[in-house]
Amino acid sequence: VQFIEARLEDPELTPGTIRALVQNGSSCSIDTSEEATITVDPKSVGGQLNPADMDFCLGQYKDATLTLKGKVGNVQYWQSSQDAINWSIFMPAIDTAYDIPSNTTQSTQYRTIVKSGVCPADTSAIANVNVVNVTISPGIGVTASLVRSTPCATHGCRPTSVTTQPASRAAKAAG
Repeated sequence: VQFIEARLEDPELTPGTIRALVQNGSSCSIDTSEEATITVDPKSVGGQLNPADMDFCLGQYKDATLTLKGKVGNVQYWQSSQDAINWSIFMPAIDTAYDIPSNTTQSTQYRTIVKSGVCPADTSAIANVNVVNVTISPGIGVTASLVRSTPCATHGCRPTSVTTQPASRAAKAAG
């Protein structure tokens, strides 16, 4: 008995069981083969990472999650790149979501590789995480504190309130 693996790309192919008719020349009787099962894997679809563009503040520790939507198949791995040429492979704990680490200091692109069964793998759409550094330059002898009441990833990195105080009072409060 010889087993043959065949890969067919036919949109009309459906899962099921078949039997082949076997005949060794026209003068021989027809015989049937054992049953064979056909498994049809759907075409791999990489999906989209949401949000596609994210502003990420230095030191941000919440509301910075990329989520994979619309995929067909299993996530093989995630990739990240700072230049969209050289990609590093990693695998988050949950394969359809990734929390941007709070120590991220460079703008980074992310994508996933998804594969369905024996079908060729597909790449998701790229998500851009843009690192934004919010700084406030207080005057001489004055310290400043920044209060952000809304998530940076949702509303951008704009302070919602800024307070200043003389440096001597800030040192007294800290000490």
